[in-house]
Amino acid sequence: MNAQVRAIASTDRFLELYNRGLTRTELAKHYGCTVRLINNVVDYLALRPFNANDKAPSEEEEKFSRENLALAPSVYAASEEYRQRYMQQKKQETELVTYRRNYRWRTGL
Repeated sequence: MNAQVRAIASTDRFLELYNRGLTRTELAKHYGCTVRLINNVVDYLALRPFNANDKAPSEEEEKFSRENLALAPSVYAASEEYRQRYMQQKKQETELVTYRRNYRWRTGL
């Protein structure tokens, strides 16, 4: 993967916008890039496609749902260390390793 994919993927803002339900076209406009690049970012992060049925019918209900499903502060703090370590490992990997991690299942290697 190229540096642009890694740069977008490393931001929390991308996940926030993606989880908010923005389409890939909207994300591409936001980042000033192509939809193909956004598709590469989604593949790089191994995100599942957004389903409109997952979205709450109103903002209030969405907020209530997120607040009640949030991790406990102690669990979040414990998991943050592992998330940071994982993201650091992904930043340091070579393009070949990234490619194999994301596309091995497609090629049968």
